[in-house]
Amino acid sequence: MSKFKLNLIKSSNVLDVSFYTGSIRVSDLCENLEIAEFKPGITPLDGYQRKASDARRAQISKRIIEDVKAREGLDAFVDSLNINIRSSNAETYCKPINRDNDEPGGIFTFDYTDALKSPLFIVDGQHRAKGLQDALSKLLNDKDLDELNYLRDQYVSMNLTFTDDIYKEAYIFYLINEHAKSVPPDGATRLMVEGYKNNIVRFKNEVTGGSKKIREQDIFCAMVADKLKE
Repeated sequence: MSKFKLNLIKSSNVLDVSFYTGSIRVSDLCENLEIAEFKPGITPLDGYQRKASDARRAQISKRIIEDVKAREGLDAFVDSLNINIRSSNAETYCKPINRDNDEPGGIFTFDYTDALKSPLFIVDGQHRAKGLQDALSKLLNDKDLDELNYLRDQYVSMNLTFTDDIYKEAYIFYLINEHAKSVPPDGATRLMVEGYKNNIVRFKNEVTGGSKKIREQDIFCAMVADKLKE
């Protein structure tokens, strides 16, 4: 574990668990993260997440490195990671700096120290977190030290909770995934068609960059369908 400090805003209390929002330095995240993987036959509950896909990790790692080389920020982290610190007294390390109480909207500092004895459990976003670790490893192995240091110093957004109850942590994971809804396939294709037709670089790169979801032939088929409809 490494020590670091975070600035947080208290956002809500759900399931008697306090939720905070903030950002974390990539190096601090990657040096302290852990994934609670499900292991059949283990009791009591020790993990609840399936093993990360190697292909998905590689895809995200490649994208992160491309963003680093372009110095354009990390678009894989446009959405926040969800992280839990599984320590009974972790929230006592949150100190308010703008008010005397801990109501939602309060601004806090949080000291992450060895005394917590808990890694940063990734509740949601494990592929992105593992892809980030893979990107750091590749840059180190390739001796791309400028890019490595640049990536280590970037910040990613997060939602942070404090509970030592793994069942609550797992239920938060369940709620995030049960109520999340991805963009419908027809809607995603329509977005890409319009971006592609209007030469919006990011949309064109998404289509031509080897994505398994939407390829150039899908765009052309959608454009033919539009013509037929007209």
